[in-house]
Amino acid sequence: MCAAPEHELLVAKYQGEVVGSMVLLIGPNLSHSAWPWALVENPIIDQGHRRRGFGRVLMDYAVAWAREARCYRIVLSSDKRRREAHRFYRSLGFEASAHGFRLYF
Repeated sequence: MCAAPEHELLVAKYQGEVVGSMVLLIGPNLSHSAWPWALVENPIIDQGHRRRGFGRVLMDYAVAWAREARCYRIVLSSDKRRREAHRFYRSLGFEASAHGFRLYF
């Protein structure tokens, strides 16, 4: 599905069933000494498979991939109402930052 080396579709499977996924993107950067940065997009774990380690495995892989690509940071966004997800991201070492904006088409 992802033809570009800077894009990765990560999938978690359990007993042959897809139980989670996310997209990891590596982007170029003109600041920060031109070091790239990484974006985690659409992380999702099936409701019935949450709190079983699948999200952690996907996120650990994403962080390792970003480090290997020499990214200076990895970012993700999460709806402000998703407090359980925020706790999960903090448990992985992520810190709340910024104020996001969106424009839908």
